[in-house]
Amino acid sequence: MKNKHQPYRLYLMLAGLLVILIGLSIYAFNPYHQQRISKPRDHYLFVYFTMPKYPNNEQIHFAVSTDGYHFNPLHHNQPVFFAKKGYPAVRDPFIMRAQNHKGFYILATAGGWQQESGDPTTIAQPNPNIHVWHSQNLTDWHESLVPIADQQTKFVWAPEAIYDRQHHKYLVYWSQPINAKLPQSKFAIYAAQTKDFKHFTKPRVYLNQKNQSQIDMTIFSSGTNYYQFTKNETTKQVFETRLTQLINKKRQAIPSHRLVQEKNVEGPTVYKLYHQHKWLLLLDHYDQKGYQAFSTSNLNSGQFTPIHSKSYHLPIGARHGTVIPITKIEYQRLWKHYQ
Repeated sequence: MKNKHQPYRLYLMLAGLLVILIGLSIYAFNPYHQQRISKPRDHYLFVYFTMPKYPNNEQIHFAVSTDGYHFNPLHHNQPVFFAKKGYPAVRDPFIMRAQNHKGFYILATAGGWQQESGDPTTIAQPNPNIHVWHSQNLTDWHESLVPIADQQTKFVWAPEAIYDRQHHKYLVYWSQPINAKLPQSKFAIYAAQTKDFKHFTKPRVYLNQKNQSQIDMTIFSSGTNYYQFTKNETTKQVFETRLTQLINKKRQAIPSHRLVQEKNVEGPTVYKLYHQHKWLLLLDHYDQKGYQAFSTSNLNSGQFTPIHSKSYHLPIGARHGTVIPITKIEYQRLWKHYQ
């Protein structure tokens, strides 16, 4: 005897399968989801600011590259957007890709230098805040002004962040004076944790070495190690250390004959070239020629080879920024939106 409900059940199964297939096709052909599936990050985005002598200085600038060596400025080397909250100046922008495909974050120093003296202690409108922007697509950005340090802190410089896989939180780190009431006192690296860049744990000292000030730390994750590049503000040099865990005071110094030779540098940024066993380190020579690029095949070695200036190109006037790998789709979107 036939089951009179069998055709109806078959109809429901076919209808359900059709809905699933339609949903999968919409997901697969959506450009945003296409890039999330398995697109190689073989293009590059450089986020930076320019000095006061340039028009529309101390704001967010973008440049893009197809090879990691030659960067073309977007929007005619003018800011891609302006800070609208707090003091209207931005320095030391840092960009990162958020976890779980939740877009991108840009962090930046909330304040600019007074042009008259060039003295970092004369930064106009100092405050304990940082700029934070978030975007899902690299073109639509939402701004926040976030208090991250103690309210008595006068300067919060060069904020950056990295995802801590062990604690499932972002570690945000920056430099500030040890004595908040004496802005000309020694600087150290401070850090706090967050899950959303809105609520932070209490700041604590993250790096404070004797007889020197430290500023402009950047952290690069590779394999099971974290590599830190930090400026010794006393000697005006950048040094490298290695960690196996982010929340770990046991740093191992990595001596570098090359880095010792580089004077008056700051704002280090590191990125890996796609499908190559090679990392590039950019150092900002703030007193003369601008950025100098170096390459290495082993971050553990301390061996960095200078790249000839004819072999790489960064936008005119670019200062203290960061580079991240992006997909071709993201590259094309940026180029179309900002050109």
